[in-house]
Amino acid sequence: MHIAHTTGAQTAPPPYQPPSHQMHRGTQTTPSICTPPAPPPAPAPPPPPPTTFLEKLKKFDAALKEYAPVVGSIFDTLSPVIFLGSFMVAVFSGFMAWMSS
Repeated sequence: MHIAHTTGAQTAPPPYQPPSHQMHRGTQTTPSICTPPAPPPAPAPPPPPPTTFLEKLKKFDAALKEYAPVVGSIFDTLSPVIFLGSFMVAVFSGFMAWMSS
């Protein structure tokens, strides 16, 4: 006679299974037979007229007038540094040429 143990180890629960997609179909229960046709695509806007050379020059002139003070201030700041640096390089290269002769 074999007696089964009921107080021993219990069996593991079944592995997780995601819910079926068939359960989440929304509120529609019957397929719709007549669907309205898709609206036609909106017409594309007409391309802008080509920019003339004079208009391009006017835009370029406006941009120059806007950025001229900025470029001028940068040049005013850097020009002494560039001049002194060039002068020092010329003096140093002359000195090195004099030393090597």
